[in-house]
Amino acid sequence: MGEMAYLIANVSVVPVWLLLVFAPRARITERMASTPLIPALHAALYVALLVGSMAMGGGGDLSSLAGLRQAFQSDTVLLLAWVHYLCFDMVVGMWLYRDARRLGITWWAAGPCLVGTLMFGPAGFLGYAVARRIMVGAVAWDKPAT
Repeated sequence: MGEMAYLIANVSVVPVWLLLVFAPRARITERMASTPLIPALHAALYVALLVGSMAMGGGGDLSSLAGLRQAFQSDTVLLLAWVHYLCFDMVVGMWLYRDARRLGITWWAAGPCLVGTLMFGPAGFLGYAVARRIMVGAVAWDKPAT
């Protein structure tokens, strides 16, 4: 079950990221990025794995680095963390895509940040936040560029 869930989680994010990075102006990309459906499916997989892992019990806790290390020795916890990363990185990538489109930030600036978000999560987001500030002066997420 674990290997299958890992494969499904990995393979299912590929089309999303390919569209965001390589087809940013395609109608299907715009439609896909405007709905939480795909990340919600990954969230559902996460919840299913979480419920399953709670039923099995396990060692480790989040109160110390040693406890976290012990928890991550479990394949189930490792898979949970990976699906968590995939889901949240996709949410951030979809937001980044929509925000760049809204503010008129070019693909040449947003595209590398999308790839960075896919590969390095927070580092890609940071790159976009800096590019966004430099290119349009926008700091607040809900306000137009100044």
